[in-house]
Amino acid sequence: MKKILAKAQREGWTYLEQGLVCGNRMEFIKNDRKIGITLNPASYQMTNISPTQMKVVMEADTLYSGNDPIVSKIQNLSFEDQTNLIGVAREIFLMICEED
Repeated sequence: MKKILAKAQREGWTYLEQGLVCGNRMEFIKNDRKIGITLNPASYQMTNISPTQMKVVMEADTLYSGNDPIVSKIQNLSFEDQTNLIGVAREIFLMICEED
């Protein structure tokens, strides 16, 4: 999480420290724009995970652990673009967020 906070700050986003509540949601503001990200990957919800979600998690885990080039591409996206990712790319982004 430290990496994602540092990246957001470098790009001019201010973290709205509200404590990690509501599923670890973090919110940021820059000028008149506000964005948020919930650090709650599907892998945290294994008890209620659908087969489709499981496939996404497994694919993301394989790409991330294999250091696939997609990982560095996701790391190099702007913070705002990272927060808009979906599917496998989002799961990889959330794994990157957990790095410290």
